[in-house]
Amino acid sequence: MANTLGRMLYEMPERHDDKGRLLCISCDNFVPSSRLRVGKRTCSAACWYKGMDKLREEIRKKKEEKKKVVEVIPCPQCGTEFTRSYYQKMRRYCSDACRMITYLNKKKEGNAKVVEKVIGVCFTCDAEFEQPKTGPRKKFCSDSCRISAWRDMQGRLNMQEVE
Repeated sequence: MANTLGRMLYEMPERHDDKGRLLCISCDNFVPSSRLRVGKRTCSAACWYKGMDKLREEIRKKKEEKKKVVEVIPCPQCGTEFTRSYYQKMRRYCSDACRMITYLNKKKEGNAKVVEKVIGVCFTCDAEFEQPKTGPRKKFCSDSCRISAWRDMQGRLNMQEVE
């Protein structure tokens, strides 16, 4: 942070008196030539620290101003108005309870999607059954038909091995 403050202090515009001498950033006295050779823009080390303190104070004030920015918005779940500060700009609900209610409602809506159905015919018993239009096609109407078809196939395989 000190490097940033030092850079900010040196980025401040230079001020000159009527004789063209560089004025100190902190106290408006002229900067002696001995400090100019070193590249300083303050008349003494004390003024350097004063300038740093001024910058720290400015930064602190800016942060506090951001904290003071308060917005009053209604809760999308219950409709009560609540305040949020600059640092809470992502907050949308007045409480965790409202946030969880909304989350659970959206989760229920997501699970209750309407799926188009088509009619399929069972390979074992030739019964008609409904299946989703998208995704893999079902071959059997129930688990009992699927198991009986599997047993029939296993029986045929065993008969082929015997021969």
